Amino acid sequence: MGKADTVTKAYMRKNEVFADAFNYLIYGGRMCIDPAQLQEVALPFGSQDEDGNREEDAVQKYRDILKSAVVKQEDEAAYILLGIENQTDIHYAMPVRNMIYDALQYGRQVADIATK
Repeated sequence: MGKADTVTKAYMRKNEVFADAFNYLIYGGRMCIDPAQLQEVALPFGSQDEDGNREEDAVQKYRDILKSAVVKQEDEAAYILLGIENQTDIHYAMPVRNMIYDALQYGRQVADIATK
């Protein structure tokens, strides 16, 4: 990762900046995501056993920044995960990389549910 990516990641990791980005992009600037409610999450995207050990040939990917939040509208609450991938240069495969992260996480959720 280049120095610019490291600086951007540190900047976007700040709850106020992170919340502002999503409040602007999703809610048109309305303050729906409270920075004080954000909690950083470290979810590996890939295969693990029930003890959290990584399988030998597992693909292991992480989002740059992943945070959880509770968004309340009227009397309803939604529990959400918000993720950001930083990049300095244009990389046309970025949407594919994000789809892989999502697919790996969905696969893990299916495996977890199946074991229960």
